[in-house]
Amino acid sequence: MKVLAREAIRSSVLWYFSLLLAGKMHWERSRATATASITRRRCFVQRTSWKPWKETVAEQINSGARQQLQTNRKKLGSIIEAVICGRQGMPLRGHRDAGPLTLEELSKNDGNFRALLLFKMRCGDDTLKEHVLAAPGNATYLSPQIQNEILGACAKLVQENIVTRVNTAKCFALLADETTDI
Repeated sequence: MKVLAREAIRSSVLWYFSLLLAGKMHWERSRATATASITRRRCFVQRTSWKPWKETVAEQINSGARQQLQTNRKKLGSIIEAVICGRQGMPLRGHRDAGPLTLEELSKNDGNFRALLLFKMRCGDDTLKEHVLAAPGNATYLSPQIQNEILGACAKLVQENIVTRVNTAKCFALLADETTDI
């Protein structure tokens, strides 16, 4: 675009200069003629139609990062909701808890976590479905290590909540069960 504009300006300047040298154009009228030229009008239209950015570059980068953060939180939120298995005392993993997750039927013992994720995808969790089907293999956040990190973060939140409630209470009691579970 810049090359075309430079060429147009150079050719129009040379044309006007040749007219001036030939005596066919007067200096007084050269400005009026230049104003009327097609090239000048085209440049004027381009300049007036250009709209400056409403945000600075830093604000645009921040808004893009903010949108990416919200999208990632949605994706991870759907996965974290499946950790309800841990709250119910159910094991998350089964015998075969690795590999890509698809919308096809799970194997016999793929684990409660993966079965619940599959159920959520089939019931209309489009965010989770899009993430699982489109994410690269190293960024699905479904591995046993990620499951352990999610459980650890949830346990830390529960522990902090209990500590806060105990610290703000005037008194508290701790009940312990001596019976071992068989």
